[in-house]
Amino acid sequence: MKFNLREFYAAFAVATLIAAAVDLCLSATHGYYLRLDRVPLLAWELFGVGLVCFVVMAGLACVAFALARMRARVPSVPGAVCLLSAWTPIALIIAWRHREPVLLAATGVAALGVLLIAALEVRGKFRSVGPAFAMAGVIASAGAIGASILLPLPGRDLVGAAPAGPVVGRPGPNLLFIVLDTLRADHVGAYGYARATTPWLDEFAKGATVYERMEASSSYTLPTHATLFTGLFAETHGALETLSTGDTGLSLSDLGLQADVAKVSPLSDDAETLAELMAARGYDTAAICANSAYLSRAFNLDQGFQTYVDATGSRSAWRPAGLSLAIRLPLPQKWRVQRMLDSNDRYYLFAHEVNALAYRWMRGRSERPFFLFLNYMDVHAPYFPPPPYRDAFPEAYARQTADWNAINRRERTLAAEEKAALVDAYDASLVSLDTRLKELFAKLNAAGMLDNTVVLFASDHGEGFGEHGTLGHAMSLYEPEVHVPLIIRRPGQTAGERVSRVVHMADVAPTVMRELGVPVPEAVEGTDLASEQRKYPIVNSLGPYERSYSEYGVYSEPWKLVWRSDAPPALYDLRADPAESVDRAEDQPAIVASLLAKLDEYRNRPSKKLGGGAMILDEETQERLKAIGYGEK
Repeated sequence: MKFNLREFYAAFAVATLIAAAVDLCLSATHGYYLRLDRVPLLAWELFGVGLVCFVVMAGLACVAFALARMRARVPSVPGAVCLLSAWTPIALIIAWRHREPVLLAATGVAALGVLLIAALEVRGKFRSVGPAFAMAGVIASAGAIGASILLPLPGRDLVGAAPAGPVVGRPGPNLLFIVLDTLRADHVGAYGYARATTPWLDEFAKGATVYERMEASSSYTLPTHATLFTGLFAETHGALETLSTGDTGLSLSDLGLQADVAKVSPLSDDAETLAELMAARGYDTAAICANSAYLSRAFNLDQGFQTYVDATGSRSAWRPAGLSLAIRLPLPQKWRVQRMLDSNDRYYLFAHEVNALAYRWMRGRSERPFFLFLNYMDVHAPYFPPPPYRDAFPEAYARQTADWNAINRRERTLAAEEKAALVDAYDASLVSLDTRLKELFAKLNAAGMLDNTVVLFASDHGEGFGEHGTLGHAMSLYEPEVHVPLIIRRPGQTAGERVSRVVHMADVAPTVMRELGVPVPEAVEGTDLASEQRKYPIVNSLGPYERSYSEYGVYSEPWKLVWRSDAPPALYDLRADPAESVDRAEDQPAIVASLLAKLDEYRNRPSKKLGGGAMILDEETQERLKAIGYGEK
């Protein structure tokens, strides 16, 4: 008797498609979406599950062949062999990675069902894999794969609740508040960058007010966004890091979002946010946050937003089994697949997804004033510019070999070629983001939605590329991490303006309140940018965020003092030495003393410290925390 190879290959193809369909649907159900370069990733998924299916099917086909010979039948490939081969990789990945009782039980029931079909086929009750079986499997699998990739964009409560009451008084202009997460000012053309990273934003800035020297309140997302929303310094609003060994606060790891174990506290309920003040005056308020880590509603930044989208991206714990297998194989150019996966395993949305959600929310909102906050994460690590932007700069798609942990532990320095790969990828991602912003504004302008709107661009923090021995952010208070852009265009403004003095991130909220006619609360610590008389000194801070020391930056033009709790203060002349490479503390003791006095003034200010708020966790987050044992006694 001759084995039917054509039937075997057809069954193998169908099994691979079924396996990929079940695998991708299972992953998508648990929050993993193929978001970028979908065709290459899908091909790797098929390759990964195909390997397992081939091995399983070859073994089972041998058994089927032997049984057929014993019964003197023409050997064929039973349909159950196809189904069992398809289910095996998914069952293995569930058992190995998750060990969840419900999933294991469901997998066992499915396996028993397939085995029952196999037993019936051996007894001759069912036919082998024929054209009808194969066609049905292909059509169903293709539909399931397409559905798992093309699911609707996540957008929790996108429509949002109606405002609490009517518009109070004469409504002011609308507000479109945009934060370009992780964007350092010196990589923007309007701030002097030589590369053409932001051609659209540069053109926009020509008709707006550019604040050349805005300093962030800290160097990572949570405290800086809380400052932007409240006008309070980080120690006042309380949304910042706690001691890593303390029992208060939660980490991104506790929330099941990222591996970051630093403990942080949410924004206090007692803080008055810009969104709360505007909602009380009858504004429609919405936030669409690409960053679903520190902008998760678990950290209480959603106060006052009737609509708050903090949808996660793809959760790496639910990466499809085929992709998980394929990336472990010793294949050439494996790093390219790894970069695609690193990009796809993001806990945030991409710019085109933020834009699509913004369009949906803005549609038909012409009757009431609005405040729309948009957060973009496209220049956040891992830097992975999508095509065609990966060709924008020479090393934008080169292999990235920098060991971030070793560099940040000061075990080694960043090599020139490693920096080139990081910077080129970062800049190319910025070009992509700039293009998406151009698309957003073209559509909003065409609909007349920006005629009476204050438009504000800012960043929450910058990014270090080895300038002071660190990579990334939340590592220091040097300028690469805290000097961020601020560009504001008022309704009717056409002439550009540039402001060269140093300003603070806390100044944004009171400035916006004045522009919109909202009374500024007495507790606000920032200063309206229309005034040059400051309420408090310009100081930024970074606590023990996975470190053993605290740090402050104190500004008085042209000087900057960096104070660390474990080292002598360092002094830099930012006008003559913008790279902060020459410590002038020894030859300028009077300046050091003056800035230390300003630091004391800042630390002893009479503002009421609100402290961290209570974690407000949705049901999904609570279940995730229970699953990993957080909060159980």
